Amino acid sequence: MANIIEKFNNSVFELLMNGNYDLYVFKNYTTKELMALYQEIPDYIIRADIREFSTYNEMDDFYRNQVIKIIMELNFGKKAVIPYELMINMIGYIDLIKDKKVLVITNPFNILNDIEINREHIEDIYVKGNDINNYEDEEIDYLFKYYDIHPVKTDNGINFCRLYRDIKVEIDNIDIYPVLGYKDEKVYEYCKVNEIKDLTGKVINLTCGFVDLDTKYNLNNYKEAFVDILEDESVYFILDGLDILLEDLVGYLISNNIKIKYITIKTEKQYSFSIYKEKVNELMKKHWKSDFRIYNAYNLLGNNPKELVKVSQEDIILEIMEQSRKARNGENFHDVFFIASTGAGKSLLYQLPSIILHEEGLVTIVVSPLRALMEDQYKEMHKLKLRHVTYINSDISYVQKQQRLEGIKKGIYSLVFVSPEFLQRIYDIRQLIGENRKVGLFVVDEAHCVTSWGRDFRADYGYLGNYIYRYRKLNSTFPILALTATAVYGGINDTVNEISKDLRLSDDTSVYMTDVKRNNIEININRLEEYDGSYREFKKQKTIQVIKKCISNDIKLLVYSPFKTISYDLYNLLDDDLKDKVAVFTGETGGQEGKRIIRQFKTGEIKCVIATKAFGMGINIKDIEMVYHFAVSGNVADYVQEIGRAARKKELIGKAVCDFNEKDFSFWKILKTISRFRTWQLRQIVQKIYQKYKDSQKNTLLISLDEFKFIDLKADNINLSNKIKQALFFIEKDFYNKFKFPIIRVYPGEEKSTYYAFIDKKDIKRKEYEEKFAKYANIVKKESYGTVVEFNLKRYYEEEVGNEKYGKIKFNFFNEKLLDEIKISPRFLIYIKLNLQYNKAYNKFCSYLDLVKEIYNELSKSSTLEQIEKQIKKKLGIGQDNDKVEKILYLMTSLLTSDKADSNSYELFYSKMNVKNNETSDDENNVVYVKKQQITDIFVKSYKDLFVKLFNHSQEYEEYLLPEFLASTQGTRVRMILAYMLELLEIGTYKVIGGNLDNIKIKVNVPDKLNVTKYVNSVLQKCYEKDNREYKTLKRMIDTCKNSDDYWEYIEDYFLGRIE
Repeated sequence: MANIIEKFNNSVFELLMNGNYDLYVFKNYTTKELMALYQEIPDYIIRADIREFSTYNEMDDFYRNQVIKIIMELNFGKKAVIPYELMINMIGYIDLIKDKKVLVITNPFNILNDIEINREHIEDIYVKGNDINNYEDEEIDYLFKYYDIHPVKTDNGINFCRLYRDIKVEIDNIDIYPVLGYKDEKVYEYCKVNEIKDLTGKVINLTCGFVDLDTKYNLNNYKEAFVDILEDESVYFILDGLDILLEDLVGYLISNNIKIKYITIKTEKQYSFSIYKEKVNELMKKHWKSDFRIYNAYNLLGNNPKELVKVSQEDIILEIMEQSRKARNGENFHDVFFIASTGAGKSLLYQLPSIILHEEGLVTIVVSPLRALMEDQYKEMHKLKLRHVTYINSDISYVQKQQRLEGIKKGIYSLVFVSPEFLQRIYDIRQLIGENRKVGLFVVDEAHCVTSWGRDFRADYGYLGNYIYRYRKLNSTFPILALTATAVYGGINDTVNEISKDLRLSDDTSVYMTDVKRNNIEININRLEEYDGSYREFKKQKTIQVIKKCISNDIKLLVYSPFKTISYDLYNLLDDDLKDKVAVFTGETGGQEGKRIIRQFKTGEIKCVIATKAFGMGINIKDIEMVYHFAVSGNVADYVQEIGRAARKKELIGKAVCDFNEKDFSFWKILKTISRFRTWQLRQIVQKIYQKYKDSQKNTLLISLDEFKFIDLKADNINLSNKIKQALFFIEKDFYNKFKFPIIRVYPGEEKSTYYAFIDKKDIKRKEYEEKFAKYANIVKKESYGTVVEFNLKRYYEEEVGNEKYGKIKFNFFNEKLLDEIKISPRFLIYIKLNLQYNKAYNKFCSYLDLVKEIYNELSKSSTLEQIEKQIKKKLGIGQDNDKVEKILYLMTSLLTSDKADSNSYELFYSKMNVKNNETSDDENNVVYVKKQQITDIFVKSYKDLFVKLFNHSQEYEEYLLPEFLASTQGTRVRMILAYMLELLEIGTYKVIGGNLDNIKIKVNVPDKLNVTKYVNSVLQKCYEKDNREYKTLKRMIDTCKNSDDYWEYIEDYFLGRIE
């Protein structure tokens, strides 16, 4: 082997001497190996300083301090040699060397290296059972900036090795040596073997290092052992798992003339031998009293991906049971991903296994996004006389929650439905299942909620992968079952892969995708080339005609409309005698009203529902005969999901109808504009987090979501909370993608327990206060008319009124109804600090307000956003600072316009105006009500006066305020708006303590990376790119398909990743 290493090193020196590169980066070299190489490198090549370290913090400081020096040398025309650790630190300055040629030299003989620094500390964390990937420790954070940790099993126990983190280097002229990929013909031999009937060897997944390998190999010398393992014909490797190692080992393989044999194994998964087969069939007959369904599923691993094969529910259930058995026995196991339309029997895949696992003392956890879904599943299982099921969500009281948790720990309940929010609030799964129980199966229902670009994306789902990974690492191994009705397999829109990565599913996950064609649904998209008058009004009349015709013919109809305003407009246009047979269902339709509509739609009392996309997840009505789209959906996946609500009964022939014009896409564009973040919003949040870090000098921040309200001034609290969590998820994911290191970590499950309250001075002396309230309150401020206290609402709830729902108690507190005898009035603390001296801050603030007033006074009755932007730029005298322009435009449209105005007052205070995206926009789609000139003048003057009143020539202001919805005047509202304006205009910053939104914990690992003036979020950019692709894909479908068969062929190709 020494000759091979010498041969490789000679080729490296040849590159150093004669290569036309400016920067040489050495990867997979130990400090000693680099020191030896440095002795051979000529003096005219700059060598970065290297040495050994006692801590990773020390190493980080050492390499960061060399960055500018190396960049200067490169810009002076010198060549330089640096270790990979230094390159990781140069990423933030990459723009300064974008014109340089870089070569990354990877040592092919060092697959993994021993941990050289602080080894005992890392071993100690692992031995104590802690999850090293989520361990809150500064030294570990610095380690993960550079390396991943790979445990390697040896005769002497576990050996901990490091593997460099990959970094994304945005340089055009970057090469890697060795340049051959492992699939090159020199190392990769294709064997024409179509089937192996007797796969008796050990199958190994190497994605997590060498832990799974047998000890018969000399793994103390693991750097060389891999070659011996490759030549062992009794060992088979999962190809995806080999990628990590083979790419680094390619030089070694070529030098030794070793070839990897690639064999395609075509087998049908048969679990007839399973020990569970008899039991599974017995339970199916006993409880469901029916046979297993047979699915037509795509042969995704075959040569023809459109080939359909028969797959039984029984086989999938047996596979799940076998993987659960293998997991707890310490054998290799894999996860399962099942994709099928709603009503296809997906829930049976975990319901039936949960019975067997219950008998074996194991818990099945099901994560579900909707409380209604949990309740439905609970009721369904009870109808089957199965009592081992329960659910935990915000609909139950504290007492019920404790009883159910106790029941889980005692083994009474074993099928447990939880929300992703609940999981975020428990660090250890043992808080749910107890010390003595194990998880047998973990189910993620509606798994498409994980995809960050999708319309159903929820940040709480986005974080699931990290939580599941931690649970599997800390407590026990168990398979994951991911379920969804919508996912694309392969191609540029591969959501199966995206979901699998985000959930951290195994590389060899079994993916089942059932036939997407719905042969009992006829698709008919009619082209509307001409229309009279307003397009929107024309579409309304077309839709009304369809509704009337369907009701008269006794056809059950579902109408999808893009906006709730259009939904109600359609309803109001109906004749009075039809309204009893029609209902409207939007995102605001909840609780009992929503249940009533669904129930009456099922029974036929209601013949037509006019709905937004809110009519979706968890709603299963089998006899809808027609789905009509007011305007076609924004992408193929959403469209198929919506039309798939028709003809759930196989004997029905359903229809999917849309009267289409190109202007339909304008509705979708408006929805995307509303739902997508703007770059400046995410940039503002990053600046806010960095400012919070600077002010506190603490890496762990606990921030109220109220402090991010400025990103959407019109959203209600529920939507705002989810939107802020999404923004933070985008930011965390973006930083990780860029640096392959968690620059920040977000922990969104920090439920707030303490709030502020005001007690009148006469009440604080009363006996009821002492008996029912005082022990939960600490006085923070005494005033002449009463006292402000810090109140532990969570403790009060648990100890005093635990039989009620926490949401109800919180509602009562925030509506001054907590105690009958005493008025407990909620408060929150607002604190604002100016970034400038008082006079400068005031003058700057006034100049912006005057600019807004001037622009509003110049608006025409029909203005475009582009025209308003141009006016702002002109007034500011700037050309390139788009952030400032967008913020001012955002403040104008948020504070001085309304999407709808009260019919009794809008003529007094508002003027109707069309604010269009551009000159060609549909003139009906952007109608807003703009405050009249005199109102705008009052608005500007009142905020100037308020600034003076609150700050009074100082730089700080704080006050305990009554929540906005309780305030009898606009006092709270105007103070908060002032805070939002000052934050957005970068004149000041604000913080809120004790608001009614939850807290969020953010750990800042590398603060310097947040201090960027032109932050661009790559995740958001990809969402925009995907939106554009999806729009083109849908448009191409409508343009090219001629009949229903064409549409279903196109849809099938889309979901199989065959349409780019």
